[in-house]
Amino acid sequence: MLKKIIKDEMEYLMVSQLVGIWNLRSFVARDKDGQELKPWGESPLGKLFYDQSGQMAVVMSQPNRPRFRSPRPFEGSSEEVKAAFENLEAYAGRFEIDSSSGVITHHVEVCRMPNWEGHPQVRRYEIDGDWLVLHTPLIEVEGTQWTFSFSWTRDR
Repeated sequence: MLKKIIKDEMEYLMVSQLVGIWNLRSFVARDKDGQELKPWGESPLGKLFYDQSGQMAVVMSQPNRPRFRSPRPFEGSSEEVKAAFENLEAYAGRFEIDSSSGVITHHVEVCRMPNWEGHPQVRRYEIDGDWLVLHTPLIEVEGTQWTFSFSWTRDR
């Protein structure tokens, strides 16, 4: 099954290294001048899943998000819902890897942010044993260009 989603032996080896469950260890934003921020602090939460059939899913959040006053999921105030939405990222779909360029593409099928559905998310990757780092291309946020890096460790 794994060989169906990859083009050559090198990609087969790379995908086989990715398959599994990963835990988010850091989320760092860097502007073009090298300034670094940790938008979700020192200990962000997250899980990333890659399987042998070419499916992936990720969910990430700021730790210690404020709880809703109501225990019922559909009774949060507008402010509570907004804060929960803004401090969470989640999407799932298919993935493909281009080992020659060091790029993994997530083909988003379902997402917290509906605008991403149907739009590939391209990430430069670095993998070393049980460490994986994914880097976004430059993304403009409020007039400033940022690259976001997500560091993961394999779940053992």
